[in-house]
Amino acid sequence: MRACEYDEDRIVMYFHDGSDVRWADAMVDVVVPPGPEPAPEPAGKTSPPWPEAPVIRVTLGWLEYTVSIDGLLAFRTGDDTYTVPGVGDVIRGRVGDGIVRWEDMTCLPARTLTRLGDHIQAHDEAFHRGVSSEDLQEWTRHIVDVARVLTIEAAAQQEAEA
Repeated sequence: MRACEYDEDRIVMYFHDGSDVRWADAMVDVVVPPGPEPAPEPAGKTSPPWPEAPVIRVTLGWLEYTVSIDGLLAFRTGDDTYTVPGVGDVIRGRVGDGIVRWEDMTCLPARTLTRLGDHIQAHDEAFHRGVSSEDLQEWTRHIVDVARVLTIEAAAQQEAEA
């Protein structure tokens, strides 16, 4: 079988018996519905998205085509540059470098995380001591409140640094 397009709306299919002889009586017209219109080309070249946060965790990226930086932290060291410790600089627009997907990260002081960890540890110890479920629920709400405060503090810190 051989397909041969002969205009925008039809394709002619030729069937043959394995030889180079085609049978005219085996010709079939197939109506092909028109496809969707192609998307218009952008007027100007647009550059791909690029992170702006001071610290990111790369979820899909590479350096010099071959070095995966997936899962690594990267620190913004210029408008178009992120430094990946122990790996190198990823530069926007440099052939072979790319950061395609990422998540913004926020740095917190160690004492802040220690404070949250202390609250969680105290909750865990209370659970093992057999504290009532109502008290544990109250403690859980307290931990959630502390985590919210820490999130607000981190966001304020990040805005101050920007």
